[in-house]
Formats: sequence, structure tokens, C-alpha cells
Amino acid sequence: MCVIKFNDMKNTLLLFLATLSMSAFAQTDVSLKMTYNGNPVCKYEVTIKHGDVAIGQGVTDNNGEVTFAQAMLIASNIDVHAHKQGAASDMSFDMKGYVILDENNHADIKLEDLLKEITSGSGMPESMFAGSWGLNALDCH
Repeated sequence: MCVIKFNDMKNTLLLFLATLSMSAFAQTDVSLKMTYNGNPVCKYEVTIKHGDVAIGQGVTDNNGEVTFAQAMLIASNIDVHAHKQGAASDMSFDMKGYVILDENNHADIKLEDLLKEITSGSGMPESMFAGSWGLNALDCH
């Protein structure tokens, strides 16, 4: 007669559910290129997220590119947070619901397009946001 203890069944069920939930995620490399008016947005610490969950972190290089190795993607739309410590202040911005990865898990982010969308109809100048995000003084060399 085979006797299965409740704890053994519970552990087996938990292991099965954990394995099943992990199969819904795809671990893959994700890459971004960020520019502003054709200039690379470099030396920014970038975090990609699904909602509030960080799935990758990296720093943009001198070309405005960053790759996140083995990010846990559950969808092609991601949120992006970028941060840079300036001489006098921190500069950061969030893009929630804006970035959609292509079939190669890559996105080219043209921040001038985002700024146009943000300021459209608001009466606020794009330069105000560009300055607070540190985009007017990009030094990539």
C-alpha cells in the first residue's frame, strides 16, 4: 500500500504550479535605443518594467543603446524608467504604456516624439521637459 503524506502532495503541487507559471514568461534579451533629436541619450541608468515589477536594468552607452540580458518578458509592451545623476540634480523620466517592443524585442525610443505627445495642447514648452530630463546637455563623448 502506498501512503502519500499531505506535505508531500502540497510540495509537489507547489512545485508544479511554480513550473507552470514560469512557462508563461519568456527569458530573452531586450534592447533599447534612446535618442533626442537624433542625438544619443547616453549614460542613463535604465530600468524596464512590467507594471511595478523590474525585469531588467542597464546603462545606455555612448550610442544611447542598452541591452537587458535574459529579461522576463510577459508581453511586448514595457514601462521604462531612466535616471541620471547630474552635477546639480537628479534627472529622470518614466514612460508608462508608451514603449512596445518589435518582433526582435527591440525599441527605438525617440524622446522628441514623446515630448510632442506630452505637451500637445498643454501650452507647456517641450524645452521645459527636455531640460528637466537632462536632454539639452547630452555629452556622450
